[in-house]
Amino acid sequence: MKKILIGVPCYNEEGNIDLFFERLSKTLNKIINFQFDIIFLDDGSKDGTWEIIEKLKLNNGKYKINGIKFSRNFGKEIAIKCMLERAEKYDYFITIDSDLQHPPELIEELINISSSTKNRIILTKKTNKNSNFLRLFTAKVFYHTFNLFSEFKLINGLSDFSLIDNKIVRTINSFKNNIFIFKTALQSVGYKPKIIEFDIEEREKGKSNFNFIRLIGYAFQTIYTYNSPFIIKFNLINLSFVILFSGILSLFSYFILPHLLKNIFIFFIFLMIFWITVSIMIITIYLVSLTKEIDRKPIYIIDEEV
Repeated sequence: MKKILIGVPCYNEEGNIDLFFERLSKTLNKIINFQFDIIFLDDGSKDGTWEIIEKLKLNNGKYKINGIKFSRNFGKEIAIKCMLERAEKYDYFITIDSDLQHPPELIEELINISSSTKNRIILTKKTNKNSNFLRLFTAKVFYHTFNLFSEFKLINGLSDFSLIDNKIVRTINSFKNNIFIFKTALQSVGYKPKIIEFDIEEREKGKSNFNFIRLIGYAFQTIYTYNSPFIIKFNLINLSFVILFSGILSLFSYFILPHLLKNIFIFFIFLMIFWITVSIMIITIYLVSLTKEIDRKPIYIIDEEV
């Protein structure tokens, strides 16, 4: 009987875990020929999330449930990395959020697809019908820009909700970088994934902690960790564009509109200052990321396990 570890990262989810586990159990009860273990990881919650995880372990008799509690909030990506390190003795690893925006009922389809195909990676893609316009637009710009300069392509709209086999688990665990982005890591290994779509459900309780500022940070971490040449390429293209554009404006102002030369010159200076500012910002973020990468402190600290 093949074994599957289901990893559930949690942050301030005391209002959702019980209902999540109820729906998860109903789904797993219908799946035969697999042994399921479940690990809940409390990523430094400030509510009663950990107490609920402890109760689930004590009161559940059918599935093996383990809980890990971080000493503080290290972020969802690090939580997944921690659970991946526990998944090497399993045949498959599934990660799913506990806020019920990832429907637990879809796990059955993930397993069926994995069993009937040779795909090592089964990913899910959000239909985005509940996402706001600004987030959709910025995500589209980011993925288009990343793919323009990258040696591999990222797929827009993917969710962390996925199933991977043991070979992929071990491959991802062999990555030595401190900065870790789960979805990008899966797409960087070279195996073609199978993708299924699902509708994002509304949160039962609470609100998402993933805001626009975190989204920007997530984008820069992705660029640094999996597409370092982007920094150089982007700045070179930026510089080439400024030089070309300023040259065209200078010629235009000199031969056609000489009386506007002063205004054009001022505009050119402004454009150069803007480009230098953007370049310094990108390089600064790159250096900060590089500092994190060479830092030898642990990337997470476990406060308690059950």
